[in-house]
Amino acid sequence: IEALLSTYCQRATDHPELILAVFRDPNALAGPLGDLTENLRSNLHMMGVPLADVSLCLGMLVDYTHGYAISWIAAQDEPKGEEHQKTYAQNIQFLIEMVKRELKART
Repeated sequence: IEALLSTYCQRATDHPELILAVFRDPNALAGPLGDLTENLRSNLHMMGVPLADVSLCLGMLVDYTHGYAISWIAAQDEPKGEEHQKTYAQNIQFLIEMVKRELKART
C-alpha cells in the first residue's frame, strides 16, 4: 500500500497536470487510476480492513496523498528531493499503522 501510494504521489508531483486532471474529471484516467484504486482496495482488504471500511480507509489515504502532492507542488521555493519523499513515506506509513491499530483494537 505504501509503495503504491508513494509511486502515485511521486508521479503526481512530477506531473502536476495529473492531479488537475483527476480533480477536473475523475474518469479522465479511469484505466490506470482505476487499476491503482482496485489494487489499493484489494491490499487494504488483505491487510484485514473489513469490506465495509475499505472505502473509508482508501479515501483517507488517497485524500492525504492528494493533499501532500498539492502542497509539494505549491511549495515552489522549497527543494523537492528525497527529503519530501521521505517525509511523505513516514506520514503515509503512520496513517497505515493507525489503521492497523484500529483494526487490532476492534478484535
